[in-house]
Amino acid sequence: MAANSSHSNGSSILPSVLVGFATIVVFALIVLLANMLSDNGKVEVAQESGDQPPSAADLRVQEAETLSTYGWVDQEKGTVRIPVEQATELVIEELNH
Repeated sequence: MAANSSHSNGSSILPSVLVGFATIVVFALIVLLANMLSDNGKVEVAQESGDQPPSAADLRVQEAETLSTYGWVDQEKGTVRIPVEQATELVIEELNH
């Protein structure tokens, strides 16, 4: 009797294997779908035209300039940007009144 209780039934492992296989297939389909829906076209266009993306240093310079200068955001709508320091002063002044 003790020998029978330690012996496992081979058919009870089949559902677990099938569930594991189904999980792997579903995961693979999700990854495939995500890759198909990603924006790979823009990367290929940049590579085909020979244009290199801007370096991190170039991006930091552009961001610093954007944050510290006046400029148009949307000229048709009349939306402008102002330096962060000026915006901070205006907000503090408005909150104090």
